[in-house]
Amino acid sequence: MSSGHSLPRSYRAPNAKIRIALVDSNIIFRAGTRTVLERRPGIAVISECGDSATALDQIASLEPDLVIIDVDLEDDTTKGLALLQDISRQFPRVRVLVLSTAVSELIVVESLRRGAVGYALKRCSPDELGKMVQSIDHGDSAFSAEVASVVARTIGGHLPAEATLSEREREVVRLVAHGQSNREIAQALFISESTVKFHLHNAMKKIGARNRSEVSYRATQSGLA
Repeated sequence: MSSGHSLPRSYRAPNAKIRIALVDSNIIFRAGTRTVLERRPGIAVISECGDSATALDQIASLEPDLVIIDVDLEDDTTKGLALLQDISRQFPRVRVLVLSTAVSELIVVESLRRGAVGYALKRCSPDELGKMVQSIDHGDSAFSAEVASVVARTIGGHLPAEATLSEREREVVRLVAHGQSNREIAQALFISESTVKFHLHNAMKKIGARNRSEVSYRATQSGLA
């Protein structure tokens, strides 16, 4: 029997603007998070589960806008980080918010590398969580206060902005630096041109590049090329 529980959009909130999937091994925490989120207008939790395989199946079938995941999945952080990477590769349009119990510089950076656009602590307030979900829906990154200071210190210190690129974004940037067009990149990576544009847009925002020439320059300077 599957450990997941799918809730059709029409059942929970037919007019939901933000459709969310919860991935957390703790069923009680999932229930609490769902309750908190669905108090806000326009948000519906359409699926929830506690393991990677079920999460990928539910994302594929239900196509949520946002996945909220505890990277310490089944008491194994490597499983959560691997799931993050799988989501980034298989569902590039799905955004991911990590909701964790503690701040670890290593885990925060790895989560960003693998595609997360936000990172919050489980002890954040309902209002803070709701605002972060709204920010991510608007296309921004979102971090709870304690995590934001870690990100600022890490990215502003010994790690360059390029460290926050997902593996797929790094591949796209590398090929742009080699002079390949979006069509050529799509063919090389076996993805669509629209997916290439999506990854390139996100990468440009992260590294502060305004055009392909700047992408190429930054990639060369940082050793990505």
